[in-house]
Amino acid sequence: MPMAKLLLLEDDPPTRLYLHETLLAIPAQVQCASTLAQAEAAIQRIAFDLWLFDANVPDGHSADLLIRLRIAGIQTPAVALTADNDTAMTTALLASGFIQVLTKPVASTELLQAVGKLLPAAAEHDLWNYSHALAAAGGVESTRAALHDMFLQELPDLQRQIIDALAQGQHPLAGSLLHRLNGSCALVGADALREAVVALANDLSQPSLRDRFVNACQRTLREKP
Repeated sequence: MPMAKLLLLEDDPPTRLYLHETLLAIPAQVQCASTLAQAEAAIQRIAFDLWLFDANVPDGHSADLLIRLRIAGIQTPAVALTADNDTAMTTALLASGFIQVLTKPVASTELLQAVGKLLPAAAEHDLWNYSHALAAAGGVESTRAALHDMFLQELPDLQRQIIDALAQGQHPLAGSLLHRLNGSCALVGADALREAVVALANDLSQPSLRDRFVNACQRTLREKP
């Protein structure tokens, strides 16, 4: 299935890089802009699934841009990013049409969770491949169900072991655990999680891939078939 298309409007280069790298872990295609003019031009060319706008950029306020876009009939959901945690600011941004306001600096897990809830289901990878899991179980539904339940019971502890190993710099152990999880994912048809596992196994030092892995684990545990 196609990846989600996100537009990120952020004028501060370090913040833009951090947000961009974090959003790639969804996974998603992320177009960046540093001004209202650049963002508006991108919106005219590309049908995005979600906009993430810094509240204040050099050429104006993103709320003004959002109001213009809404008047033009473009209803793409939008999230505001602001370093101002004042209640009045949040209220004003929501009133202008933003569906959510995130206060900077925003943690990667908070950003991924917020964006994940707003993306259309069609933009997400299928979590479970039922037909593959049934075939792996020899076509016996009771066997498939038993393997599925066992997988979900073991996943939280295995996720913790992998993250702990990475945090402690024990990359060989993390790689071994990921290899084990990869096989389990294939057996039960956990396709989206398997993609995240393979990506992390190929680059254990990349924080955004760790975030993608954790996010995929959480979705897999939450959205059972």
